[in-house]
Amino acid sequence: FTAPIGENTANDGSAFEYTSIYVMAAEANTEIFLNGASQGTINAGENTVIRVDEGEVITSDRPVQADIVAGQIGSSYELRWYSLIPTEDWGNVYYTPVGDSSGNGGNGPTRVFLYNPGGSSITVSYTFLSSSGTIEVPAGGSRRSVAIPDGSGAKFSSTSEFFALTLTDVANEGDFNSGQIYDWGHPLIPEDQLTNQALIGWGYGCTGGPNGCTTSRSVVWVTPVAAATIFIDFDGDGTADTTVLAAALQSIKIVDETDVYPDAENDEDMSGALIYAEAADGSPVNIAVAWGQDPERSGSGDGQALDLGTTVPPLPVLTADKSSELSSDNDGDGVISPGDELEYTITILNSGRVNLPATTYTIVDFFLPVFKDTTYVANSVTYTDNAGGVVGGSENVIGVPDDNSGTAFPLDEDGILNSAAIDKGERQLYKFRVRIKTVPELTAGVDTIVNEGVLRILG
Repeated sequence: FTAPIGENTANDGSAFEYTSIYVMAAEANTEIFLNGASQGTINAGENTVIRVDEGEVITSDRPVQADIVAGQIGSSYELRWYSLIPTEDWGNVYYTPVGDSSGNGGNGPTRVFLYNPGGSSITVSYTFLSSSGTIEVPAGGSRRSVAIPDGSGAKFSSTSEFFALTLTDVANEGDFNSGQIYDWGHPLIPEDQLTNQALIGWGYGCTGGPNGCTTSRSVVWVTPVAAATIFIDFDGDGTADTTVLAAALQSIKIVDETDVYPDAENDEDMSGALIYAEAADGSPVNIAVAWGQDPERSGSGDGQALDLGTTVPPLPVLTADKSSELSSDNDGDGVISPGDELEYTITILNSGRVNLPATTYTIVDFFLPVFKDTTYVANSVTYTDNAGGVVGGSENVIGVPDDNSGTAFPLDEDGILNSAAIDKGERQLYKFRVRIKTVPELTAGVDTIVNEGVLRILG
């Protein structure tokens, strides 16, 4: 994990005067490193706190998660935190749904900090609902954007990878003093990780929780990457209660209040709400979503305001599962053993709210490691359209021909595209068989067959 901000970040108005990364381990005896130097070990569920400067790097020898916490030392309230994504998952195109240029009397708008990890300066282009421009970000340094206008989301893009995060309530153009009334922020999600749906985990409108106030101070912010209809299912029961037409990069603020949305539950709580987007032709449109305090709905000394916010992670549209079973017990012992055949089944489920066309995704099953100790059974790959989940649908099993170049196995290398549409709730199957090598052929000491693959959603 690379720190995109730190205690040495320039022009931060003391917003990052204190900056630490909180690292939590998933496994026992996890060693944590800062810039290659050991910081000790922690066990599963434990965390360690490391103060950082901009550009410093946290690594570990086992899986961890990391959050960055920043604030002004001695301030009454000013604090922001951000979930970090691994450096290898950074992108070159990001979106945010949060636009506010009038909070705190116009002195506390929302801006974006851009960090460039590379060895050369980069140009980052920004696009708002009705304007655009560019920002030069120095090598190994950061820059802040202009305020994102009210009612606008934002897109930031470059030819090189960078990282981006928002700050709300960051004061005016001149001194960039950071506020402490509506201060919050969220990390932007790279474009290739967005989907067309989001599930709100915790979305209180105020400190009292459901029915705890008459006006929500915190809202769900949504922006589509293209013109779309936004569907709002307030109770997450699978039926949309309200729809909103939105232009590309328009920022939609959603609250559970009937004076804004007549079909809402009116409990000032967006927890559990499902939000998704479609184009006019019914195809999915990706959205960026956040939950956080709305300065226009809050005020100084407001005891019902939650002075915080966060990104709402994209909800996967397609999921993949893989299983195996004994298909030919060649030695008749009733268990999987050398010389037997296995059949692998890859199940793809459209868990989204939108039907998806053919050529939406690619399935790749890597040649190694599975074929290190097995051999592919020729012409055994099948593709099953509508393998369950769609009422009235008919199952259609299609043979997949072996490759004529490279390996014969059609799922390795570039994999294969889905050749049929996959409707919402539908499953599609891919099956193939392998023969486990005999004892003299197996790698010495091997007792496990490992098969790895990936589902790639295109576009």
